[in-house]
Amino acid sequence: MKKILSLVLCAFIIVGFTACGGGKSKFIGKWEATKAVAPGTSVEIDVKTIIGEEFSLELKDGGKAQVTLGKMKGAAEWKEEGKGITVKEKGQEMKFVEEKGKLYVEQSGVKIYFEKK
Repeated sequence: MKKILSLVLCAFIIVGFTACGGGKSKFIGKWEATKAVAPGTSVEIDVKTIIGEEFSLELKDGGKAQVTLGKMKGAAEWKEEGKGITVKEKGQEMKFVEEKGKLYVEQSGVKIYFEKK
């Protein structure tokens, strides 16, 4: 009887840990660059108009990511940090900040916004 009770208790503990932990990150999925905003202006520029091609970031389970710029694709790693994520690709690190359900990265004062698709 004690063995059965122990097994049942163990099963409840395992189910409890599985249900409570390991939640999927809200950042997982494909993010596409949609607009760029230059410093000191409120002018929004369509990223596809500037680049002429897709610029996207696909975040996957396990900290893996893929960065796409047109036909170029690169493997990367990502992790949640503070109010956003950090993406590392080939020794370079980009910090993305979450703002109103979007992510943005700032390069040379220009903010490039990404929306989840």
